[in-house]
Amino acid sequence: MELPPQKPDTEPAPLPKEEASNSGWLGPLMFCICLMQCLSLAWYLPDRSHQTRPASVNHFLTSNPQYPARLLKQQLADNVSVHCDIDAEGHAHSCHVTQGHYIEFNQTALLYAERAIYHPALQNGKAVPSPDFKLHINFIIE
Repeated sequence: MELPPQKPDTEPAPLPKEEASNSGWLGPLMFCICLMQCLSLAWYLPDRSHQTRPASVNHFLTSNPQYPARLLKQQLADNVSVHCDIDAEGHAHSCHVTQGHYIEFNQTALLYAERAIYHPALQNGKAVPSPDFKLHINFIIE
């Protein structure tokens, strides 16, 4: 049985000149449209120059603390309070446990508070340090 002869690979035909010239402006046009839309969004952003808020944990960037395995197995629960100083960049310093009954919960909460990413406090729209920030972590079994 013989196979039919194969045609040699051919290159695609070039675009006609009028189609090729139209495609040259499409990329820069799309870039300009996107740039104008992005710049126009600045007019819709709220004015935060008068905004004041306390520091808070950025839950989008910080995962929940791990429940200590031994205490989970024993079905133990606790509420732990940690106090920290949060700087204007959103980093915790001088963290210490102020309330908690089990060393494993206290250690887990302290590690969480030290490694968490925070939204810094705002005063008149500017980030400011937040001394004595209080973080309460409830270890409960659901």
